[in-house]
Amino acid sequence: VAFPWSRTVQAAFLFSPSVRRYLSLGVVPLLLLVVPPLRRRLLAPFRSDLLAEARLDDLPALGFFGQGQARRGSAPPLPVQDMLGGLDGVVVLRGEAGLGKTSALRWFASRTRAPVAFLHARDCHDGVAEAIARLMKGVQDTDFVRGTVHAGTLAVIIDGLNEVSAATRERVRSFATENRKGRIVIGTQPIEWTPPAGAAVIDLLPLARDEAEAFLLSRPVGADASQRVHGAAYQGAVRAFLSRALDEAPTEPEREAAALVLSNP
Repeated sequence: VAFPWSRTVQAAFLFSPSVRRYLSLGVVPLLLLVVPPLRRRLLAPFRSDLLAEARLDDLPALGFFGQGQARRGSAPPLPVQDMLGGLDGVVVLRGEAGLGKTSALRWFASRTRAPVAFLHARDCHDGVAEAIARLMKGVQDTDFVRGTVHAGTLAVIIDGLNEVSAATRERVRSFATENRKGRIVIGTQPIEWTPPAGAAVIDLLPLARDEAEAFLLSRPVGADASQRVHGAAYQGAVRAFLSRALDEAPTEPEREAAALVLSNP
């Protein structure tokens, strides 16, 4: 009862294995496994540590653009925010550099009701469960972590898979395979890597012309009254910029180069 708000009780359990062992009497671990609200209660004090990598305080200033299109297999494209919001299980979010993978993962973390562990793949060199257990300061072992993930109590987001070694990628894949009934989202650039069996693979698509305009119009700076160009003037500047870069390009190669740049937020 006291664990989420009492620093004294937290300190006793976090830094005294003997207290943890004697006070639990073998019953608390069992209760944690079978009663989801107790698992969520235990995870509550670690929310800031589990989400530190996501930097959620900076998210409003980022101005996440959820209308960018994404495709799952041969299905028609949908806005990425709709695609991510309706999926459970293991999800692999793929996209070239700059298409907004990390921003989408941070937005997803902010919108998920369950406790979330946001990890960079580089921190999973010893294993995903081990990385989460370190963030929880060892209050429970890796078996407890796997249990909470498998039961869906703790969602896991892993970003930057393309930036780590093949061995670390294999540890991430094994963890996702073992816990495929949980909620695990993995972000990566397209690489030679086999996603976990049964994973939903979502590919982020480049912005079309109208999406590029919507993206620029949605930037927080455009509504900032302290800026010299804001409001209606900012909207006019965006449209003039796109017209100059695309419609009035001197040559077709220059227009194609501008379209390529502007397709990437």
